[in-house]
Amino acid sequence: MTAQHTLYRRIWRWHFYAGLFVIPFMLVLALSGMALLLKPQLESLQFGDWLTVPEMAQQQSPDVLLKQVKRAFPNAGPHQFIAAKNAGETSRFVVKQQQQSILVFIDPYRAVVVGSIPLADTWYAIADDIHGTLLLGKSGDALLEAAAGLCLFLLMSGLYLHWPRSRNASLWKLPLRQYHKRFSWRQLHGALGIWLSVVLVFFALSGLAWTGVWGQKLVQPWSSFPAEKSARFWNNYQAETTQAATPTTHIHGNLNSDNLEEVPWAVEQLPVPLSQPHHAHLPLLSLADIMAQGKALGLDYFRVSFPRGERGVYSLISSTTSGDISNPLNDRTVHIDPHSGDILADIGWADYNLLAKTMAAGIALHKGEVSAINLWGNMLACALLILLSIAGAVLWFKRRSVRRPQLSLPPHSNHSGHGWRLLLTLSAVLFPLSGVVLLLIALLDSLLNRRQSS
Repeated sequence: MTAQHTLYRRIWRWHFYAGLFVIPFMLVLALSGMALLLKPQLESLQFGDWLTVPEMAQQQSPDVLLKQVKRAFPNAGPHQFIAAKNAGETSRFVVKQQQQSILVFIDPYRAVVVGSIPLADTWYAIADDIHGTLLLGKSGDALLEAAAGLCLFLLMSGLYLHWPRSRNASLWKLPLRQYHKRFSWRQLHGALGIWLSVVLVFFALSGLAWTGVWGQKLVQPWSSFPAEKSARFWNNYQAETTQAATPTTHIHGNLNSDNLEEVPWAVEQLPVPLSQPHHAHLPLLSLADIMAQGKALGLDYFRVSFPRGERGVYSLISSTTSGDISNPLNDRTVHIDPHSGDILADIGWADYNLLAKTMAAGIALHKGEVSAINLWGNMLACALLILLSIAGAVLWFKRRSVRRPQLSLPPHSNHSGHGWRLLLTLSAVLFPLSGVVLLLIALLDSLLNRRQSS
């Protein structure tokens, strides 16, 4: 047996192990991703008549709407205001009541609450939680992070396995004729892997940007720190704002509603400025004042986050992350002193560093926010990723069913070249949680080898 053949068998075996781990997560991510892409359709099905109202000549002031929401929910505090985007649509508030976020729909013409629902019970929020944590919190996030990193390992090993070894073989050809059923599934799996390689890398890396270890601990801090130093407002902060965070200091990520990602990724870990204490004697600016100021600043569409705590500020958020806008170049987060109306922070695309800009654009594309072509292209990619996963599972099942009802591992080989060690090392270093899974796979493989040899 040649060294090349033994290396092929070893890569095949590890590709098989990683695939068994990744396939369930790939199916869940693709299906929940398709649901997230269809947010308008989901909301239409769930909320129905809450979304639209008879159009009138003039809308009520946002403060009148806020007053009605406070009357309907006297024990709740306002968290966000989302103005109607188009005529004849309802406006929305998110209020906090006993640690629960409630989404409230209100007629902007008649100032009548038309419906409300706990934010966590909306179908979009459920799909988003499945997509981000499998409904398991940090544990689910860690599992998905490991699976996303292993997707890149599968891609690299799959390219080696599927690479043509004769002139008649093809990287791209789909099996249109059934020469052999298992061969056809293998050709389908390989060709789809080639076709989707760029898409898979893009989805994996942009999705990893949200994860707890690779995203929040490794990548996001590096993209946030330069923005903190270069943003044009930063030197205007009071000194205490740039000091180490205290329990009362908020970061931008706290402005998100529950687990939903609404704040631009590039600023999530930056601190939110505090209001100026020497203006505390002034009356609080109205919501209408803040809306007018946002429009005067050139924001086409934005949501308003209300002040929190004694030093809280109004925050205007306009980003592709929350679906407010479709062009990441127009991302903008503005913080306004609630008493004086002073602009304490104005962070936009120009203030992002290169990595932050890449992630902002990547996340917008990942979520299908850029255009209809982007949206339906992502839908097609999700469908093909499901087919890719099913083809991989069928390949294993056919091989398993032909022989014996066991795991039916690919043949073992003791060969281990430097290139193979480098691939494993790179995967483990770049994606730590995937490295943990690869280590567990190595232990499992060692145990199975001992069992077979005994």
